[in-house]
Amino acid sequence: YIHPLVYHLIDVGQSALALWNQALAPSIREAMADDLQMDEETCGRLLAFWIALHDIGKASPAFQSKYQRQAEVLRAFGFDFPRTHGARPAHHGRISAWALKMLLEEMGSMSRRDARRVAHALGGHHGIWPNTIAVQDLRPHDYGSAAWDAARRSLFSQVEGIFQPPQGVVLPQDVEKANALLTLLSGMATAADWLGSMDEFFEYEDLWLGAEEYAETAADRAEAALRRTGWSGGWQPEGLPISFEEMFALTPRPLQQAAIQAARQTQTPALVILEAPTGIGKTEVALFLADTWLQAHLGRGLYVAMPTQATSNQMFERTTKFLHVRYPDNRINIHLVHGQATWDKTTQILKMASIGEGSQEGLRAEAWFLPRKRTLLAPFGVGTVDQALMSVLQARHFFLRLFGLAHKVVIFDEVHAYDTYMEQLFLRLLTWLRAVGTSVIVLSATLPEVTRRNMVKAFAGQPATDPPTVSYPKLTIATSQEVKTVSLPPPRDRSVRLIWLDRAPENIAAELQARLAQGGCAAVICNTVGRAQQVYRALLAAGFPAAECLLFHARFPFAWRERLERKVLDTFGKDRARPERFVLVATQVVEQSLDLDFDLMISDLAPVDLLIQRAGRLHRHPGRGRPRGLDTPHLLISRPLGSLQAPDFGKDRFVYQRYILWQTWRALQGREELRLPADTPELIEFVYGPFEPEGLPLDTSKGLRSAHMEMRKAFGEADFEAMKRLVPTPDDERLLTKAWQDLHDDENPALHREVRALTRLADPGVTLVCLHRMADGSLNTEPDGSGDPVDLDHPPDRDLTRTLLRYTVTLRHSSVLKYFANRMPWKAWERSAALRYAYPVVFEAGRCSLEEMNVRLLLDRTFGLRVEREETP
Repeated sequence: YIHPLVYHLIDVGQSALALWNQALAPSIREAMADDLQMDEETCGRLLAFWIALHDIGKASPAFQSKYQRQAEVLRAFGFDFPRTHGARPAHHGRISAWALKMLLEEMGSMSRRDARRVAHALGGHHGIWPNTIAVQDLRPHDYGSAAWDAARRSLFSQVEGIFQPPQGVVLPQDVEKANALLTLLSGMATAADWLGSMDEFFEYEDLWLGAEEYAETAADRAEAALRRTGWSGGWQPEGLPISFEEMFALTPRPLQQAAIQAARQTQTPALVILEAPTGIGKTEVALFLADTWLQAHLGRGLYVAMPTQATSNQMFERTTKFLHVRYPDNRINIHLVHGQATWDKTTQILKMASIGEGSQEGLRAEAWFLPRKRTLLAPFGVGTVDQALMSVLQARHFFLRLFGLAHKVVIFDEVHAYDTYMEQLFLRLLTWLRAVGTSVIVLSATLPEVTRRNMVKAFAGQPATDPPTVSYPKLTIATSQEVKTVSLPPPRDRSVRLIWLDRAPENIAAELQARLAQGGCAAVICNTVGRAQQVYRALLAAGFPAAECLLFHARFPFAWRERLERKVLDTFGKDRARPERFVLVATQVVEQSLDLDFDLMISDLAPVDLLIQRAGRLHRHPGRGRPRGLDTPHLLISRPLGSLQAPDFGKDRFVYQRYILWQTWRALQGREELRLPADTPELIEFVYGPFEPEGLPLDTSKGLRSAHMEMRKAFGEADFEAMKRLVPTPDDERLLTKAWQDLHDDENPALHREVRALTRLADPGVTLVCLHRMADGSLNTEPDGSGDPVDLDHPPDRDLTRTLLRYTVTLRHSSVLKYFANRMPWKAWERSAALRYAYPVVFEAGRCSLEEMNVRLLLDRTFGLRVEREETP
C-alpha cells in the first residue's frame, strides 16, 4: 500500500486544526490570532493550511525516486527524473521551503519577505530550519521541471480548497513578534506531522477519494488521534481562580500573603523572582501564583524545573498531590521529565503519592508524550532545568520544545545552583519565554544582586533601570511595561552556631562520636564523591554500626540510588519517625529542595550561598524534640588546608571556583554564628559582589587577585561556550534563514564537547551499564541474581532497555574515559536510541578490571561505584 501525498497533507492539516480547536489553550489561540490580525476561527484555518503544505516538497524527483516502483509510474505520466550525477538528493524539507517561497507569494498573495519566512518555518518540520544558502543551492534534479511544478501547484490548490485560508496574510511588523509566531508555527507543524503520520489512526485507503471527501474522513481520524493520545479531553483552564486557603487548606504566612498580594494581579507574561529563606513556603506561593495566572489568563499548563533528578522526583510527587487536590475531577496529563524518567518511574511516584494508578484518579502520563522531544508538549510536567534549557540550544527540534513551553507558567526552583554557563543559557531562555507568552517564577533562598538584575533585563526586554534596592526577603516583578521590587515581611531570625574543624575523615568521625553521644541525626556533606566515600569508611572504622549510617551520592546505579533517596526521605523527612542515632554522609544531592531535617551538620567549605542552603536543613521542622547538646543548631565546617592567607582547597577547586571558596572563608572568618536570614544579603554580596582588594595584606591581595583573574577567565570561557550553542535572540531578523542550525548534537555523549548541545559545561563522561556475572556464567542486573537476566549478544526489547537504563552510572574519571574512548558502541545496542552510547561493564564479585589503564572498578550497595588504581606487578 501507499498513502497518496495529498492524503498525508490533509491528514496533517486536519491534525493541526484539531490541535487548534481542541488542545491549545485559549490564550495561545488569542495571541496568535491577534498577531495575524484575524479572528480565531480564521486563524485556525490559516495555520492548518500552512501546516498541511509542510511536505509539498515530496512532490519532487529527489523524494519520489526513493520508491522505484512508484517512480516508474510517474515517468509514464510525464514526470522527469533528471540525473543527479552522483549528488545526494536534497531533503524534502528544503524543497518545501524552496517551493513555498514562490507558491505563498504567487498563489497566496503574500509579500516575498513574509512568504520566505513562512516557507522556512514549514520546511523545518523535521527539526532544522533550512538556511537560505541551502535552499538557493537546490538544482533541477532536486525539484524537477514544469510537470513537478504543476503537481505542487495542484496540491496547493486542493489543500487551499479544503481549509479556505484568507489571502494576503501579513506577518507582524515587529520582528520579535513575527519570529515568535513562526517559531510556534514550526513546533505546531512538527507535532501535527507526528500525529498525522500515525498509521494506526490514519489508515491507508484502498479506494481513491476526492480531496474534499477524504478531508471529512481525515477530520474524524484527527479527533480520534487527539483523544487517544491524550491531547484532548483533559484539563483546560476555566477562568475560576480560588483562594490560597481553599487551595492548601492553610492560612498563608505574612511573607506568603505579601508576595501573593503583590503578584497575583500582574499582567502576563511576567517574571516573578522570590528570594526568601528555606522552609518559608516558597513552593506554595509559586504553585498558587501559577494556578491563579493560568485560570485568570487561560494559560496552557505548568512546568516545574528543578536542578537535579532527585529534587525533580520529590517535586513531581508534591506537584501531583497538589494537582489531584486542585483538580479532582479533571484528567490531567503530567510527566516526570529527566534523563532517567520512564513510564515505570512516573507510575511508581504516582503510587507513592497515594494517587493510585494515576488514570483512575484523573492524573495520568500519556504514552505519546514519553519520548524525550515530546514531554514538554504535555500540559503538566516536573523535571530538570536541562529539559527547558534545551529549547534555546542549537539542536534539532528546539522550537518544538519552545512550543511545548509557550503560554505556560514555568517555575524554576533553586536557581542559585546554576553555574556561569547555565546562567547564560537561562538568560536566553528567559528572553524566549517572554516572546512566546510564557510567565516565569524564579525561587531562590540566595541570589546575588547582579544575577537578579540580569534576569530582569533578559525577561523585560528593555534597558530599564535596575530594580531599587530593598531589604531581604524580597519579590521582584518584571514585565515588558514595568519592573518593581518589594520587601517582604522577614521571618524571625534564627541563629546557627559556626565551628571550624580539621577536615581529616578520622577527625570528622571522632567529632560525630562525641557530639552524638546522647543520640541525634547528623549530616556530613562533602564536595566530591571520593571524599564522601572516605568519610563513610572512617565512620565504620571508628565503630559506627552500618545500621546507623548511610552513604548517598550520584555514583550509584540509578535503581539503587532511588532506594537510597527514598530511605533518606523516610529517615529525615517531615513527620517521619527518627532513629535514635544516625549519620548521613552525602554529596550535594541533599543540598537542594529535599525537605530534610538534621540535628547537626558537618560540611566541607562551599560557596557561601550553598552553605546557607545547607544550613537550612538544620532544625528545619519546628516542634521536633532534639537530643541533649543538640538543642541549638550547629554547623561545623571543614577547614581547608593551608592558611586564610594562602589556602589549599585540594580537589574542591575543581568543583567550585577558588576565589569563591576563599572569599567565603574570609566572609565567615571570626563569626561564631549565622543569623538567618538577616546575615544573608551581606554575606552574598561580600562573596559575589565587586572585588575590593584594598586594605588586604600584600600576600593575600596578590593571591586573591590571581584567583579572581582565574575566575574571570573561566567565566569568560563559559560565556563563550554558551554563546556558541545558543539560539539567536527572538529579535534577530535572520533567525529562520541564517546558517547556524544543526551545529550541535543533543544525544551522543561520546562526541567532542565542541559539537554537543550541552546544558551543563561538565567534563565529558561515559555511561556505564552495571551488570554482574553469576556462578553459571550468565549476567544479571543485580549482584545476587534477583534482577533481570541479560544476554549481551541480543538486542534488548523495550522492557529490558528500560531496566538497563536504571542500572547506569556516569563516570568522568580520566582513565575510564580513555579506556572507552576508542571502543565502538556495543553492537547489540546500536539500534537502541537509549543505549546506543552506553557501555556494558561486567562485575565479578563486585570487581571489574580495566587492565590497559591499570584501573579497577569496584561496585557494591554500600559505597556505590569506586575507581581504584591497581598495583603494577
